[in-house]
Amino acid sequence: MDAQKKLLNEARRAHLEERYRTAALLLKRFVTSYPESPRLAEARWWLARSYESAGDLQAAVGEYQTLAAAEPVSAMQRGSFQSLARRRLDELRSSGERVFPQGGRVLLAITRSRLPAGNAFGLWLKGLAEAGITGLVIDVGGTVPRQDAAAGRDAEDLFAAVVPIAHEQGLAVLAAVDLHRPTWLTLKEEWGGKVWDAAQGILRDTGGPDVSHPDYHAYVEDAIGNWGRTGIDGLLFRSRGAAGFADEFSTASLGSFQAAFGISLDTPGSFPYAPHPDTARLAADQLPPPYWRWAGWKTRHYLRLIERIAARFRQKQPAGIVAVEVHQEAVTSPVIAMTAYGEDLHDARHRQVDLVMPANNGAEAAVASVGLHGAAQSTEYHEGQWWAAVSISPEELKALPGSLAVRISAARDRGASHIVLNLTSSSMVP
Repeated sequence: MDAQKKLLNEARRAHLEERYRTAALLLKRFVTSYPESPRLAEARWWLARSYESAGDLQAAVGEYQTLAAAEPVSAMQRGSFQSLARRRLDELRSSGERVFPQGGRVLLAITRSRLPAGNAFGLWLKGLAEAGITGLVIDVGGTVPRQDAAAGRDAEDLFAAVVPIAHEQGLAVLAAVDLHRPTWLTLKEEWGGKVWDAAQGILRDTGGPDVSHPDYHAYVEDAIGNWGRTGIDGLLFRSRGAAGFADEFSTASLGSFQAAFGISLDTPGSFPYAPHPDTARLAADQLPPPYWRWAGWKTRHYLRLIERIAARFRQKQPAGIVAVEVHQEAVTSPVIAMTAYGEDLHDARHRQVDLVMPANNGAEAAVASVGLHGAAQSTEYHEGQWWAAVSISPEELKALPGSLAVRISAARDRGASHIVLNLTSSSMVP
């Protein structure tokens, strides 16, 4: 009993100090370790409160629902906490907050060009809901590229049309956006990234923005942050496709780095003018010392951008989901994840976001992703922050629930609470 009391007190202290993620981890440990404790209801209540205070309403609702429906262990304590949980659920429903079913989320990722048109859209959504799909993740890459304020409004128009119909069917809508290759806007020339081609001895344009450029930050923070007023339920930030995150730069980002650390990187022989064409894949002792400070700074800078966008978005949608997609290396090879893709799970843990494991092409990779999801449970993230990605074909989507239900069940057996279904071909959905 002393151990239970100590653990609860430690969790309550963390909650009072607004260290909500830490409080949730301690309370999750309590409810797992002491399922017969007379203080279980108290612990579950504060676990739900910690999740909600940390911005993870979906996990909080799951705990509120569990507590509200549980059989009493201690009549005096459980009755009061049950009442509190039921009251909080009623408050959330009356406020219009959208929550996912307790059993886990199953989201279908789809591009704008694949969405059925006209009246077929509503019927299609109805079929998805009946098959157990709980939401859509719509990639904004299909919107009309613009380089002015209207670029963000093009996406807003899309969601303003889609969201009411989806919500009518009980489906959530998330916007998927790629900050590394933002095809929904036309880049301004000064935002462009550069990379040193050591083989040719020249600077090359990357074809995308420098995600550390301050003006690019300001633009996307304003544009994407305002999407919350369309009623969408969340944002998913896509992972970078190709390696080379730390190798890219612009004059503006180098200037910001130099101002922060007093280190100049613009002389021949220093990074980014490194003698190797693929710095992200080299051993640590082969890289110039300033490279690591640069890679860490740039990764933190990128994650802070996501955090600021999330804060703007949640001004309109306080319960909105904010997720980042990560590569498997984020767990298996953190150094490669940081330098190659700008991913850092340790830093991301403090940004109050969910994490998605992306599936590569093919079923075998999808199974591997789900397996990695199970391994990731040993990290400091609670299960509600991990989604497993499963690749599906348009034919499987057409056959809902069919074989797809079996695959979803198999993913859950591997430990996946929440699943993102990624279509494997570019054809229109059936």
